[in-house]
Amino acid sequence: MEKMLEKPKVSLAGISVKDADMNGATLVFNIAVENPNSVEIKVDKVNYKVFLNNKEITQASTDKAINIASKSTGNIDLPLPIEYRKVFSDLKELLFSESASYKIEGNAKMSLFSIPFSKEGSVKLR
Repeated sequence: MEKMLEKPKVSLAGISVKDADMNGATLVFNIAVENPNSVEIKVDKVNYKVFLNNKEITQASTDKAINIASKSTGNIDLPLPIEYRKVFSDLKELLFSESASYKIEGNAKMSLFSIPFSKEGSVKLR
């Protein structure tokens, strides 16, 4: 009898900022999916919510499925363009803030699994 598939591990591998200017930036959340199995798996969709400074900024999902080779880790980038004026409650807070707290939570959906993930921290904006 074949061994059942092991549940993959999903984590936030990193966060980066790109295209930052005085009006906003794009935060890129990199999700790592570790496949411990001896067969390839397919991540069909990643649903996620992003909070900045304790405010929900977006709720979205990926449209593109990715395949993760056996015994390897695949990465999925989740870009999030933000406008500073929507994140900060007033101009003073925006002008003096060099970072923002974030939280990303969601789940990665595969044919046999749905794996939740959550991570919080802070990111430099300038």
